[in-house]
Amino acid sequence: MIDILAPSRAEPFKPFRPSQHPHLLDKQNANTTIANNYARVISGTFSWQKQPGPPLGRVENSYRQADPMLVDPAGRDFRPLAGSPLIDAGRVLAPVTDGYRGDAPDIGAYESSGEHWLPGCRNALWLSAPQKQADGTIGVRMALRMPPFEPVSLEVTPGGQTLRFTPDNWMRAQPLTFGSNTRATSVKFSDAHLGSAEVPDLGATNRHSGQVAEFDRPMLPTKPAEFVRYAE
Repeated sequence: MIDILAPSRAEPFKPFRPSQHPHLLDKQNANTTIANNYARVISGTFSWQKQPGPPLGRVENSYRQADPMLVDPAGRDFRPLAGSPLIDAGRVLAPVTDGYRGDAPDIGAYESSGEHWLPGCRNALWLSAPQKQADGTIGVRMALRMPPFEPVSLEVTPGGQTLRFTPDNWMRAQPLTFGSNTRATSVKFSDAHLGSAEVPDLGATNRHSGQVAEFDRPMLPTKPAEFVRYAE
């Protein structure tokens, strides 16, 4: 839940390597502002430093305590609850905080009474035009439009089929088989990592370019602990 302020003015000239000239790091970050963040750890420690240290530059209007009082973190709703210490505790940083409600922006990426949204990129799937098979069934081929973060098992409804894609084989089209009638056939694809995507009319797929359906939410890790590392 971070606001990043990138000043338009130039950074001070810094003809040095941080690991060799650590005393000049303050000058490197003289125009850096870190503000409106909720995080248990806000650190400026480099990998080559033995002792942890605070971020360089100016750290303002941030919250690092244990309970920020969020609506439903487990359900990925990170908006502040009524009475949260994040509410109206941020700093105005136009245009980043434009549209805030109350006396000041809330700390973090969400306003307490604002829209519930999820960050990240949405994957999509591509389906080929249906082709009649020798046994009378209808076959299509399907692939993802970008690599997933983790292996996925797409449940296909109707039909009960499952397609498995990994970060390595996501672009390889896999076969699907449906009954002999594809007119107005609606097909839904679901996975815990990708979300859900629906093809409202399989029979309307363009025979040259196929059909693309976007998933209903950004890709989310099913095991967030494996993607987050922090130190108290």
